[in-house]
Order: sequence, then structure tokens, then C-alpha cells
Amino acid sequence: MRVLIAALGSRGDVVGFVGLGRRLASAGHDVTVAANPEFEQTVRAGGVAFRRLAGDARTIADLGTGPRSSPRFLAEQAEAMTTYLCGAADDLVDAAAHADVLLVNMTAQFGVDVAEGHAIPSAGLFSRPVEPTRAFPPVLFHTARSLGPAGNLVAGELARLSTTPFHRASAHVRAVMGLPRRSPVASLRRLRETRWPVWHGWSPHVLPRPVDWRPGLEVVGYWYPYVPDSWEPPADLAAFLQAGPAPVYVGFGSMGPGQGERLSSILAEALRRSRTRAVVGRGFIHI
Repeated sequence: MRVLIAALGSRGDVVGFVGLGRRLASAGHDVTVAANPEFEQTVRAGGVAFRRLAGDARTIADLGTGPRSSPRFLAEQAEAMTTYLCGAADDLVDAAAHADVLLVNMTAQFGVDVAEGHAIPSAGLFSRPVEPTRAFPPVLFHTARSLGPAGNLVAGELARLSTTPFHRASAHVRAVMGLPRRSPVASLRRLRETRWPVWHGWSPHVLPRPVDWRPGLEVVGYWYPYVPDSWEPPADLAAFLQAGPAPVYVGFGSMGPGQGERLSSILAEALRRSRTRAVVGRGFIHI
């Protein structure tokens, strides 16, 4: 099959799908990963084809200015994210024209509409949970504080409907491809009624699959980046690994400027108290 994987976002949204694409290619499929231009070398190094999606993931690491809860910040954030998503959506429409199946990460959920327009099947490859559940609050709220089973479920539904830029991108795709209009509520209902499949890429030992999730939502384990057999760690990293017990890895992902400084101090104190060695992936932040 001609498999197109839409991996829109930061490096963490791309490298795992390069590893997955490599495995699919080894099974005989023709695999292409669509991502932002800065990841072309990463994709091609994994031995799969590359298609460009407009935009720069670094521009969304710290959207807007001023207090993060201010109306101005929220408006700037929504506008920048909408522009980013719609530009990528136009490129995905073109890239999917010759695909047999489209697999999309969470940031590229408009791919559902792209696949519908091209009359090909699609599925989700999500790295975090977005389907509402009674088990925990929505990750979009950026808190682990439970609201209780009923509160978590209601908050999860509200969070799904509040992602305005994603709904705008879907509406943009439907207009470009001549598809009938569909409201966000109707779109979510259709995904559930058709049991649109989503594979979630984390370990169930880290976060078990919620028992109230519908069929078609699976937790399948991590997708690891492709690492060539010839890879060797940098000399300083190799020396550190050999100098003591196996360390833990801590990833700061794609947090923007100013978001990681406080967390880095907490991390340093936690490592000191627990006498734990660590390798830290700092992403875009300075620590």
C-alpha cells in the first residue's frame, strides 16, 4: 500500500513516525512521511520518502504575547495556529492525492477530512489522549487535578469542542475539496459512530487505556525513532553513560521560551534529592 503519514508539529511529533514508517516499509509498503521542511533530513535518513507541509514548528512553540490567559494572547494564539494548520492542510490535500491510506497525528486531525475528500481510509496516530474519559481530566487543560468522573467527562467534551483552530482547518479542507459543511459536533459524532480507529503511542504501564473509551481507541506502546546500526553516541554522552548507574531520561519537548526554567529547577532538585542520574532533552528551551 501507499501509506502517507501526516506528522505535523515538532520533532517529537515526527521522529516516532519515521520509526513506524521504517517498519511499515520493511513490511513491503511504500511509505511517505509528511512534515514541516526542517525535518526533511530526519525523515529521509530513516529511509522513507518525504513530503513538505507548510509551516515551521518552532513558530508555535510560544504563540502570542502577554499573560497567557489574556484575551489578546488567546486571539493571537488562535490566529497563528489557524494559519499554521491551514497552510499545512493545503499541502496535505496534494500529498494525499496518490495515497492508499492516510495516517494522521493529533495536530493533523484535518487529515480525516482530506481522506474523505480523496475517498481513502484514514486512522489516527496520537501521542496523547484527547478522547473524553471519566478516568482523568483532559490533557488540553494542562493539569492532573481530577474533577471527578462526571467532571472529567464533561471537561473532556468541552476541551474537544474548544480547539477552534483545528475546527477551522477542517472547515478549510472541506471547502477546498468541495465537501459539504459539517459542524465540529457532527464531526466528532461521526468519528465515534464509525469507530474511527486511533492508535495511541504510549505504554499502558504509564497510562492505562480508560475503560470507558469506545471500541477503536487502542493504546499500543511507544513508536521509537529510527536509529541506524552505525550510530554512535557522542563521546561525552558515552562517557557519562559508562560512569555510573543507568540514568533516567527527561524530555522537555517543545515548550517555548520561558516555560521550562521553573521546571528545570524543580527537576534539578528532584534529581539531587533522589540521587538520580539523568539525561535531559531540553527541546527549544534554555536550562
